[in-house]
Amino acid sequence: MPTMSLYMGKEHCSFSFEAPALISQELQERGVGFALPCGGNRTCKKCRVTAYGELSPLSLEEREAFSPAELEQNLRLACCTVALGDCTVVLPKGTSFFADTFEELPSVGDASPFGSQGVAAAVDIGTTTIAVYLVDLTDSHIIARLGEENQQKCFGADVISRIACAQEKPGPLQKTVCSQLDRMIGLLLAQTNIPKQAVKGMAITGNTTMLHLLCGLDASGIAAAPFVPQSLFGVMYSARELFRSLPASCPVYLCPCVSAYAGADLVCAALSCKMEENSLVVDIGTNGEMALFREGRLLCAAAAAGPAFEGAGLSMGMPAKNGAVKEVSYQDGRLSYQVVGAGPAQGICGTGAVDALAFLLEQGALDETGLLLEEGHPFSPLIRKTKEDTAFLLGDSGVMITQRDIRQLQLAKAAIAAGIDTLLYRGGCQPQDITSVYIAGGFGSWLNPYTAGKIGLLPPSLIDRCQSVGNAAGAGACLCALSETFLVQAQTLAQTAQEVSLSQDPYFMEQYIHRMLFYA
Repeated sequence: MPTMSLYMGKEHCSFSFEAPALISQELQERGVGFALPCGGNRTCKKCRVTAYGELSPLSLEEREAFSPAELEQNLRLACCTVALGDCTVVLPKGTSFFADTFEELPSVGDASPFGSQGVAAAVDIGTTTIAVYLVDLTDSHIIARLGEENQQKCFGADVISRIACAQEKPGPLQKTVCSQLDRMIGLLLAQTNIPKQAVKGMAITGNTTMLHLLCGLDASGIAAAPFVPQSLFGVMYSARELFRSLPASCPVYLCPCVSAYAGADLVCAALSCKMEENSLVVDIGTNGEMALFREGRLLCAAAAAGPAFEGAGLSMGMPAKNGAVKEVSYQDGRLSYQVVGAGPAQGICGTGAVDALAFLLEQGALDETGLLLEEGHPFSPLIRKTKEDTAFLLGDSGVMITQRDIRQLQLAKAAIAAGIDTLLYRGGCQPQDITSVYIAGGFGSWLNPYTAGKIGLLPPSLIDRCQSVGNAAGAGACLCALSETFLVQAQTLAQTAQEVSLSQDPYFMEQYIHRMLFYA
């Protein structure tokens, strides 16, 4: 059998495979953390690798994606390239770390459901990122934390893509996330010199789809009407069913969900924010989740925003890691930008894209319909005509925002904004009644509320009441691991919550069309 050799930085591995085989499929089946934002449908052209050896001829998609110079460097698209025999594939760096903005947890006044000695693990499985925490059961504090990109990204950037993959082959998705969690927990235990026998339990949160994939449950009911998941969780598992890095008898608590699209992550975020009457929590990501605390219970909704705010789907989009433009502003008569890390700009993440749109609106380079204007503003020299599109160059960064990127962001922001409008409307609440707006999630941690209000992502009248709460879902999982009282509160929140189904709400559709416009 032929051999495929993989290189990831200094790491190297080789394996035998049965030819012919699509490179992307081989990576998927072996749990390699390699991004396929479009799920391998040949549309995003981002699964770039360097490959040589016995390979299929260049496809039409590859000839369109690469310049002649790039083709000479053996750049290929993993979703288009078939390995016919012995070959070598060089992968880009695929794992990134992210910052948590919550430093302290609310005070815990009672014992953990896992006892009062040892440690517990708390996990937040997001569509884009996974966060793992070790918490001390004796004095209720976080010992260590670790965050990585969700390695299921090789099966698609959004939950629908992953559900579709799981319907064909459910095993690889479960194996991928369980293996990643095993490795992450093992790293934290090694870093802190804590033996695995000291781990007395684990609490896991995430959206409903991610928990289904973790447990190997059929998630197909989430993707089609009437959107009925197989489980809403709020149950204990045994570690032997999922993980090897924990004692076999270690209890694993799956935090409760509300519905197919109002997951345990939303419940845990509401729990950690200790929401007061008429407060709102919004987690802006691939699946924008939001909850209004009204008359003693949660009113929940979820809007399918797509992966644009996570960087996927944009021509030069990337996660918020080294090289990503994270801020764009107007200073001293010129465009200014900030990059994650100390190196040059390589692309743009979601917060940078929101800032860029606000900048374009303020400078008259973008009209309220989302059309990028070539003339009539001081930054006309930064407008570029590409082969397929019109684009705006972000100063001397080399990074561009295209007209197509703007449309993707427009669709995403309209879904979030209309979702908030509908939630308030169905809850009988006016914007002026809202006391606090908690912006949760990795994207929300770095979002500038002013620019978000400028483009209409958040209601401008609520901007002064917005506060970033970081990974509130992860904080909620920590609380469930540390306190029986908080665990019961999470169950109560989920059981008494009411969902507003946006897909069937005529008011949402009206607001969605209205919110497509940018504020001028």
